[in-house]
Order: sequence, then C-alpha cells, then structure tokens
Amino acid sequence: MGNPAGPPQPEMVPPAGQAIDPTEALRQLITESVAERPAAVNAHTYIRKWDSASRPVALKCDDGNVYVVKARQPGNPGMHRAIANEQIVGRLGILIHAPIPPITQVEVPADLVANQPEMAHMASGLAHGSLFSEDLTDKLPTSHVDIPENRGRFALLAVLYGWVLAADHQFFYTKSIPQLVHSVDHAYFFPGQNAWTIQLLAQAGPPQPDQTIVQGCKLTQQELHAAIRAISPTDRQALACTVALPPDEWGLTMDERVAVLEYLISRRDVLVGLLPAQENRGEQV
Repeated sequence: MGNPAGPPQPEMVPPAGQAIDPTEALRQLITESVAERPAAVNAHTYIRKWDSASRPVALKCDDGNVYVVKARQPGNPGMHRAIANEQIVGRLGILIHAPIPPITQVEVPADLVANQPEMAHMASGLAHGSLFSEDLTDKLPTSHVDIPENRGRFALLAVLYGWVLAADHQFFYTKSIPQLVHSVDHAYFFPGQNAWTIQLLAQAGPPQPDQTIVQGCKLTQQELHAAIRAISPTDRQALACTVALPPDEWGLTMDERVAVLEYLISRRDVLVGLLPAQENRGEQV
C-alpha cells in the first residue's frame, strides 16, 4: 500500500511586508507534495533474479505488470540511498519524456521474502520498481546512434545525466526494430552516487550535457538545445513532487530533500541558460 498522507499542512503566510524564506518555501512545497505520492502496487509472485550489484528481482504485481524491483537490504545502508536515487531520477526522466520505463513503488510482502530464498537479501516493505520488458537487451555500450529515433532519445539522456550528474552509463536497446535506446539503472547518480550528502550537492560544479553521451553520439547543438527545452517547463511544484517520492522509511531527511530540490532547480536554470539568448527567459517558478 502507499504511504498515508499526513494531515493537511497550513499555508505558510508571512507577516505583512515579510517574504517567506526561500528554503522554508521549498520545505513547504515538499511537505504538501507528500500527499501526491502515488499508491504502491503489491507484489505477489517471484519471477527471476539478476546477479548485478543491487541484486534486483522481477516480481508480478497486482496491477498485472512485472517490475524489476530493488529493495532495501539489511546490512547494506547504501541501498536506501540507491533506490531513492532510482525513484527521483526515474521520475525526472519521465517528466522530460526521456526514454525511461515507467517506475512505481512496490509493496513487497514479508511472506514473499520469507518463502523465496532468492529474495533473502531483500527487506520487505516499499521498494523501487521499474516496468520489466522482455524486449530489452542486456546492458550495452553506446550504439545504434544513427537510428533517427535515437538521436533525440540520446540527447534527452545527455541532458538528464548532466542535470543530475551520472557516474554510471547503462544503456539497453529494444530487440525489435528499430533498436531504441532506454535507460533503466540510475542508482549511481548525484555527486557521491549512493553516498551523496548535502555538502557534496552544494559543492558540485556547473552542469552540462553529459559528455560521454554527447561525444559518443556526436550530438549537435541543435539536438541538445531541443532536449534542454524539455527541462525548461519543469517547475518547482513538479520537482518538489519528485523529491517527495521516496518514502520516509528509506531514510531521506527533510533537509536532504530540500537540498536535492535546490540542487535540481539551480542546475535546471544553468542548463536552460545554455539556450540561445532569445529563448532563455530566466528562472522557472
């Protein structure tokens, strides 16, 4: 089941002539966005396991779909931050229409974990889920860059990876023609990856489209500008909803959520500033 929303928060109204502190305004946005967390789907059947670093499993859920599920792991505190990263980056990608499979939160029941030896490393409760597709390859390097549909897809990924700061580049492609690129693994994003801190976020250098993708695909300025235009409409409310997504049991504090929101807003504005002057309308609200 999804996280229950708390009681409605009173609107913050400053005394006459006094502005709301910007950090407190962001804190209020995040608090209000908790009520908009989507309901989780419920897992009921184990399908398979992968032996990658995060040891995800495929689970059939009560919405009829199969999801690749990554959960908290006892004795591995880095997984808390890793699956929070997955939720945040996945939602950002969906907001800008980057080629990322739909994500959700999956309620993993304790009896499923207890009765399935392949899930013994996982904690029950809410986990990260990414829609599974049989039509996707295993991880491959940058390729199929001359397929016309992939030009814009790679450009959106270059902007997304540069916006958040990616330390891991994992691309998957549809087996069917055309071989379209997808990005499905985002645990090692943000400065410090799954060990990021408020200080590391504050110390990050200015963003630019991810150069590994730009150079690997030989993306043009025109292609990158088209992708940057996709992040321009992402206002503070949409970003606050994104930062509010990870459930409280995953360990993100409110101060950390505010720092992520500030990080995303400031880096969005820098990237939008790369557009030609006549298009750059300044900070979004």
